[in-house]
Amino acid sequence: MAIDAAPKSIFSATVDLDARGKHFGHIQIPFSRDDAAIGNVLVPLISIKNGDGPCLLLNAGTHGDEFEGQIALRNLAHALQVKDVSGQVIIVPSLNLPAVLSNARCSPIDRLNINRVFPGKPTGSLTEKIASFFLDELVSRADFVVDLHAGGTNYGCVCFGMMHRYAKAATSRATLAMLKAFSAPFGVIFDTEPDRDGMLDTAVEDRDKPFIAVELGSSRAVTPRSIAVTMRGVRNMLVHCGVTKGDITAGEAPTQILGVPAAGFVAAEDHGMFEPFVDLADMVKPGDAIGQLHSIHRPDREPIVHRIKDGGRVVMRRMTGTTTHGDCLVVVGVPIDPGF
Repeated sequence: MAIDAAPKSIFSATVDLDARGKHFGHIQIPFSRDDAAIGNVLVPLISIKNGDGPCLLLNAGTHGDEFEGQIALRNLAHALQVKDVSGQVIIVPSLNLPAVLSNARCSPIDRLNINRVFPGKPTGSLTEKIASFFLDELVSRADFVVDLHAGGTNYGCVCFGMMHRYAKAATSRATLAMLKAFSAPFGVIFDTEPDRDGMLDTAVEDRDKPFIAVELGSSRAVTPRSIAVTMRGVRNMLVHCGVTKGDITAGEAPTQILGVPAAGFVAAEDHGMFEPFVDLADMVKPGDAIGQLHSIHRPDREPIVHRIKDGGRVVMRRMTGTTTHGDCLVVVGVPIDPGF
């Protein structure tokens, strides 16, 4: 009896991504552990394919404590009909599944943040393997990529789409069009993001594919409104990218485009308990105090007042009271003309 040749990869998708129709399955990654010597991690995967057209890749659950995208993509997978699709929609609703199951930002298995390990390693830790499959097998198929996030455990944010500038102005323009089509209240172009190494954004941008991430919700607080905004934006992406027909559903106002200068990130100057003076979407002027930091162990010490160097709108704020030296307290964006 002939023995089958070894598979090219130990990772696999339990759905045929080339098959037409709607298919629910998993990314299957072998994972041997104490309670299952021959075990697997099964990351949910859905493919909806019909006819010829572009491929839109939608994912959420990059961080396990961010929920709007995970819920919206599950709703979409059930609601979207094959007959309405021209092309393909690939949906990964809970990318870092171990983190999702633990309601945590990072995987409890290897303590890695999947959004800092791209392009991943096929022979690396579990999180690196998930990243490797996602990039090599799914992003490679996609014409457009949308990554859905939220404030998570520690941060609140206004609803905004975000992008980076590309080396090619044409790709920057195509990505900006996606950002506006999502119809979030704000769109942020990050030119000075302090920690881009290993991000999915960077890995997709290096392949010159239009990519946006969207920040939704606030500090684990899932609301009917935040789900509705997410569903509207996702459906707008289907229309904008040419995967379904229809009209873009506008938000309450056109998306305001902001940039975040280096001075727009305010970091804690010590360990302590943070008392905010500003809230999300507030406008601040140059030099305004955005909050103060109290010593936990020495209440006799005067609190340290933190100020913003440049004015603008508060788009993110730390929501938990205690903070560590160097943690970001607020992020402030300023209106810009993208210039591409």
